[in-house]
Amino acid sequence: PDFAIMTMDEGGLVTSWSAGAERLFGYMESEMLGQPAGLIFTPEDRANGAPQQEMRTALETDRALDERWHQRKDGSTIFVSGIMSSMRLGRLKGFAKIARDVTARKQEEASKSEALSSAVQDAAMAEQASHQKDEFLAVMSHELKHPLNLIQVNTQLLLASGETKNLPVAMKIGRTIQSCVRSQARIINDLMDISRAGMGKLKINASALYLEETLTSSFAWARDECEGKGIAFSADLSAEPLLVHADPVRIEQVVMNLLTNAVKFTGAGGSIRVHTQRQGEDAVLTVADTGRGIASQYLAEVFELYKQGGPQPSAGDGDGGMGIGLALARDIVGLHGGHLDAASPGPGLGATFTLRLPIHARTDFGGLDALEESTSLQGLRILHVDDSADTLDTFGMLLELEGVNVVPALGGREALRLAEATPALDLILSDLGMP
Repeated sequence: PDFAIMTMDEGGLVTSWSAGAERLFGYMESEMLGQPAGLIFTPEDRANGAPQQEMRTALETDRALDERWHQRKDGSTIFVSGIMSSMRLGRLKGFAKIARDVTARKQEEASKSEALSSAVQDAAMAEQASHQKDEFLAVMSHELKHPLNLIQVNTQLLLASGETKNLPVAMKIGRTIQSCVRSQARIINDLMDISRAGMGKLKINASALYLEETLTSSFAWARDECEGKGIAFSADLSAEPLLVHADPVRIEQVVMNLLTNAVKFTGAGGSIRVHTQRQGEDAVLTVADTGRGIASQYLAEVFELYKQGGPQPSAGDGDGGMGIGLALARDIVGLHGGHLDAASPGPGLGATFTLRLPIHARTDFGGLDALEESTSLQGLRILHVDDSADTLDTFGMLLELEGVNVVPALGGREALRLAEATPALDLILSDLGMP
């Protein structure tokens, strides 16, 4: 870089002006000799006394380091790094200054600062967008689940009634509605969870549990679905209880995804087999079907989001999916420290999905048995609170079928009044999303 060298007397007037100074600031030596060195400072800095402050610092500490914008003769500005020293021979004789142009460095720093500021702003906007998406998904989930819950409960009531049980066609229609509602509810839950997983917000609440007992309802669902489709279903469960440390809701969600896919892609006359066993320090569950299978080139991507193990049937075939279930399942299994793998001999030859979870190290199993209690609701007095009259009526009828003495309360204020007025309540069942 080109260095500018200049000297000033004790009053700050220029006494020498190098060729480098001429090139840097645009003033010829003849123009600067006898002029205040402050002429090369910006008007703002001159007004603020920056030239005088630089000399005072050099006088007090022998040198002054300074970096600031300076003004050239043509009015343009450059960013200058300089050092001013006091010259003494027994007494002050003046000052010497060496300066160089560091505008390029300053611009690079400004560019980096701007990029950083932009990145921070982008991150803030992304966080805001993420928050808004969370809110939207929560509202959407509530709005979609509310009518689905009512359909589900009313269907249960329909199937439980004596009149319907005597009408095979009505029972078949009811079970179809029930199956469709459950499928839609799972899709909504998966959409919520895949969004949480993408943001690292998917949580698990793990505890010690026996794997097979946790999945009893899932196996029962699969058995009923297979019976309706003409598929043979078998469950070969380990004779040794498989104790794992897991979130029961999440593990059931994973296995339901595997079973749902197996039922969906296996036709009448096919079979689905569930097998559990201990292998070393792992509890292993496999779901094997004789259905559509997966081509080898698609096996690697079967757990990727929105991938479905190869070309899908047309929408009219009814066997498509959103491609989120297996991606979510692998994320959940990963949070448990386990593994989820897929295998298939090829198209039309079925597929096998293998879930591995670490065996829980606990040796005292007595506490788990002690937790088992009756699930009967017979004779309980329950205060049921909801701000939806439809929900209140429908769930009330369902609870009464279980022998519950239901005390309905439409809204929070009514619930408080009834809670004080009703003796010996066993339980309060309340909607958490009331206004």
